[in-house]
Amino acid sequence: GCPRQQTLRILDYEADPPSFQQLSIFHAGHYWEDYLASLWEARYPGQVNRQVTVDTEWGTGHIDLWIEPIHHLVECKTTTSKKREDLPLEEHLDQVNLYLHFWGNDHQATAEIAYVLKDTGEVLTFPVTYDPDRIPVLLDRLQRMIIAVTIDEEPLPIPEDYAPARFPCAWRTPTGGWRRCEFWRACWTHSQSPKPTPDAAADPAWDETLRAHYALSAEIAQLKAQLKALEDEKKTYEKALGAYLDDTQQPHLTTPWGILTRTVSQPTVSYDVKAALKDGQITLDQIAPYRKLSQPRVTWTWKDPERLHSAS
Repeated sequence: GCPRQQTLRILDYEADPPSFQQLSIFHAGHYWEDYLASLWEARYPGQVNRQVTVDTEWGTGHIDLWIEPIHHLVECKTTTSKKREDLPLEEHLDQVNLYLHFWGNDHQATAEIAYVLKDTGEVLTFPVTYDPDRIPVLLDRLQRMIIAVTIDEEPLPIPEDYAPARFPCAWRTPTGGWRRCEFWRACWTHSQSPKPTPDAAADPAWDETLRAHYALSAEIAQLKAQLKALEDEKKTYEKALGAYLDDTQQPHLTTPWGILTRTVSQPTVSYDVKAALKDGQITLDQIAPYRKLSQPRVTWTWKDPERLHSAS
């Protein structure tokens, strides 16, 4: 979800009261979670744990279903059949990966995301395999949130690619109306366009530049995917070569193509400031003079126009 929204909620910013439709969605979510739990309960009577608490230094999460006998966690979600091609959503994969990272791996857990299509009652399940490559980015996001709410006591900034009339800030409903984030006013009341308006088409004068940018972005994405596959293959060779160097105690390998050297960096020392704060060894006032703000990062992202107004 939106990182700014989460910090606004933690800092008790005023939110719009939920609409009747939002309350209905909330209660429907509980109903379908009960339904999924009952399916598992039929197979494993008395062995389905619900809302299992996951305590971490970053905060607390809750696993929807934990099937004790098979060490299996289930994250329950609802959606509609028209969105099935978008499943599973990346933010849900992130959520389950964090559960596995902080809790599931220690319990030899397998995991899945179960989506109930509300309009048909169909259940779609997607196995989730722990992906360690996701974790550093997610932990960095959590770190920035912790700093925002504990040290800065300010919400995170509005992401660069967000706009008042675009999802997830606001979106069209199937009936043609508008829905918006509960914290929309906290972000956009200063905007010159206080009410969401449809996206404006880009000036045709920029067509050539935008077309070239789009083509380059697509090519770069494709090359990155190819590069990852090559890097993964290279790592398998390096693992075998590393074992050989360890066995032979050689510093490098001399070949007709050059000398291959392995460099092993020394461990670095770091200090867990959050743990020191929690234990009362230091205070926020003491470390405030040493606070550093990173430079803002500028990112450019192409999105499918059909998905800009899709519901969460």
